[in-house]
Amino acid sequence: MGAAGGTAGVAPKRPVKVNRTAALRLTLLLAILLLLVGFAGIGAVQLLQRAMRLPTSDDIAQLVCTAYTTQNYDELLTIVDPTPAQPAQTGPFDDATRTALAKTLKDLDTGSGKVTSCTYQEPKFDNVPQTGSRLQYVLTMRRSNVTLDITMLITLVHQPDGSWKVWRGSDFTGIPGHPTG
Repeated sequence: MGAAGGTAGVAPKRPVKVNRTAALRLTLLLAILLLLVGFAGIGAVQLLQRAMRLPTSDDIAQLVCTAYTTQNYDELLTIVDPTPAQPAQTGPFDDATRTALAKTLKDLDTGSGKVTSCTYQEPKFDNVPQTGSRLQYVLTMRRSNVTLDITMLITLVHQPDGSWKVWRGSDFTGIPGHPTG
């Protein structure tokens, strides 16, 4: 052992040489990577905001048209307000009621042909848009076995959470006097 307080067998520390060019490259690479991650984060936030916004009444009307043209009646039934539409519907909008409405719509597809086109329009009265907790939309659709356009009036009901649903008393078939959900 060496002198008191000495460090025998330990090599003296050498100054570390820093390659300044490599350090600069690494710093720039990390800065660019951080910038790209930041932009990706901003894009993700924007996508989430769009995905999380409540559908507007126009979005719901478009969804109704899409459900008819794709014959996706399960999707349609998810946007129907289950509240009874007095006086025509007094019971719950349960599985049996949903199944009956879906069967009616599928039977129309079989008899009158599938819906080949559907457009919607929110009527304006004296060029003034509707306001309030209920909005009406006119759907105009064409079925493959019918030569005339079919016009249906649906009513959307504003929900307590701010979303819109289709009122149960709406015209789902386009057949006057035909019972619906």
